[in-house]
Amino acid sequence: DADDMIPVEAMFLAAHGLGAAGAAVRWHVSRGVGHGIGPDSLELAGQFLLDAFAGRLAAKPENAPCAWPELAATS
Repeated sequence: DADDMIPVEAMFLAAHGLGAAGAAVRWHVSRGVGHGIGPDSLELAGQFLLDAFAGRLAAKPENAPCAWPELAATS
């Protein structure tokens, strides 16, 4: 949420578009991390890949579509 190159809202637009196209989508915001990947994100990405290769991803995306105001209201 501290990325000064790409706003966090862009992630939600991408998640929405990918989810609408039928792709399995999971998203995560690393609080305070700028334009990079936090350690928590690496762990989550690894789990996503394990789930994908094991065929455990839901047909419908878990967290998409989602808009930034909806996330902000729940955090």
